[in-house]
Amino acid sequence: MIREATLEDLESIVKLENTFGVEAFSRKSLRFFIVNRSTHVLEKNDEVIGYTIVRFRKGSTYARLYSITVSEEHRGRGYSKHLLGSAEMYAIDRGMDRMGLEVAESNSIAIALYKLAGYTVTKKITDYYSDGQSCIKMIKNLSH
Repeated sequence: MIREATLEDLESIVKLENTFGVEAFSRKSLRFFIVNRSTHVLEKNDEVIGYTIVRFRKGSTYARLYSITVSEEHRGRGYSKHLLGSAEMYAIDRGMDRMGLEVAESNSIAIALYKLAGYTVTKKITDYYSDGQSCIKMIKNLSH
C-alpha cells in the first residue's frame, strides 16, 4: 500500500535514506518533506519498505522526483515501478504535466527503470555528486 507519509514514518525513511551515504538527505530535510506533504511511503506488512519524495514549484507545471528508494531486501520485485507510477499520478493530480529527475550515471538499474517508464535523457552533468560522479537528467511528459 502506498500512502502519504506522516511523522511516525520519519525513522523508517531516515533508515532507508541513509543507504545513500553522503548524498542522503538530513533528518531535518526529510522531516520538512513529510510536513510539506511531499513524501509517500510504500508499506508491506505494516513496514515501510520504500518511499518517494516529489516536489513542486509554485506557478509551474513541472514536478521533480527528489528521491525514490526501496529497501535492499525488497528490490527486484517491481516495487520501484509501483512507487514511480504512484509518484507520477500524484503529480498529475496536482496539475503537473512533466516530471524530471536526476540519477547517478552509474545507476544503470534506475536509468533502465526510468527509460522503460518513458523518461528521456535531457543532459549529463559532470561532477554533480560530492564523490565526483556525473548525473543524468531525465524528463517525462505526463500529459496524455
